[in-house]
Amino acid sequence: MNKVFSWALAFLLLPAATVEATPAFVELHTNYGAIELQLDPDKAPVTVANFLAYLKEGFYQDTIFHRVPLDFVAQGGGVIQDRTGSTLTYKYKSGLHASIVNEASNGLKNIRGSIAMARSSAANSATSQFFINTVDNAFLDYGSAQSPDGYAVFGEVIGGMAETVDAMNHQLRRAYEVYATATTDPNYSLYAVSRNGSLLYDMPVFDEAAQLPVYIESAEVLPEALPFASAGPDQKVAENAAVTLGGSASDPGGMAIASYQWVQTAGPTVELSGADSAQPRFTAPAVTEDTVLGFQVVVTNAQGKTSSADAVAVTVVQSGGGGSNPLDCGTAYAAPSQLWPPNKLFKPVSVQNVTGAGSVSITITGITSDEPVKNKKGKDTTKPDFKIKRDHKTALLRAERQYGKAGNGRVYTVGFQASDGTQTCTGAVKVGVPPTRNATAVDDAAS
Repeated sequence: MNKVFSWALAFLLLPAATVEATPAFVELHTNYGAIELQLDPDKAPVTVANFLAYLKEGFYQDTIFHRVPLDFVAQGGGVIQDRTGSTLTYKYKSGLHASIVNEASNGLKNIRGSIAMARSSAANSATSQFFINTVDNAFLDYGSAQSPDGYAVFGEVIGGMAETVDAMNHQLRRAYEVYATATTDPNYSLYAVSRNGSLLYDMPVFDEAAQLPVYIESAEVLPEALPFASAGPDQKVAENAAVTLGGSASDPGGMAIASYQWVQTAGPTVELSGADSAQPRFTAPAVTEDTVLGFQVVVTNAQGKTSSADAVAVTVVQSGGGGSNPLDCGTAYAAPSQLWPPNKLFKPVSVQNVTGAGSVSITITGITSDEPVKNKKGKDTTKPDFKIKRDHKTALLRAERQYGKAGNGRVYTVGFQASDGTQTCTGAVKVGVPPTRNATAVDDAAS
């Protein structure tokens, strides 16, 4: 049976401590996407305090997920890449604290998505390394026959499990499958971590051209995981048009969204269908002049925390007694307009909200990007960066920005043509891949 190892350099035990006002939410930014964690200082006070101490010191920056056995765990927090000239090696990061007591008896289980401390065979030897369980691993729990001392769980993944952690496991699965049948393939190599000349373990992984290994670019402590509501961009619509409000970009603050609450705040009253959903609908009323309808949304997450309200304005354009409204491509926006996490996967993007008198058909005509994406060796490792689907209604854009966190993000420009049968117009919308989650991508091509 596999063991989860963290080869500690010191074995002094930290005394039990009380965590005072410890923030319970953390976000790890990796080159594969974000991983959001909720820590449990009530059940694991010493372990949480230890993890946050390393995080606040910046210790985890540039450490890699160095051990990702298939359908087991994703382990990291202690190994870094060391490049000298053309030689790439891996070594343990210096600066470890004293080891801590094992809090595995706290009742938390090593189930899929939980985060626990790695250690050596000594129960109280954990230092900086941690692992995320990618499947249920009951044999790592306290009191189990295989691991009676257990491995201390101190939190859980609440965001990025499928997009980031499972993506790591999927890539490693492919590597194992290839390696098992083609061990001499030059595109694959044994990934080994050594100490004092002794091989600790080895495993096959993709070479760097496939964007592995995964490493932590930065980490931040979030003081409170509050949800925020997004009512979507303002819209301009024709009379009697079917209108959909867009609350899908609302962020639940790490939890699932339990409810949406939409209300109308201005203009002639309309009947909202699905006022408790992300995208309620209504029919635009007939008006005697251009009229603004106001709406706002509040979201509540599974923890019962409620966001502030966010508002959106929908302008109903008066048709002039049956005349034709001019087709307006300037009101268009991309959905979604931001790609996160940057997990290098294709995401479908459409162009919405071109206004006209009747039904509008939108055709995507071209896509450009303000930057090529290259790895540390200067190679473009993922091609193509974008595609247009055969129906020309949807763009497929790769959620990827410049290697590392030093860049200012990536911006795609999606060109389109719209027609309502009698009129046509052209335009373009922007889609950003930001450098960090709460930042805005800068369009270098526009500067």
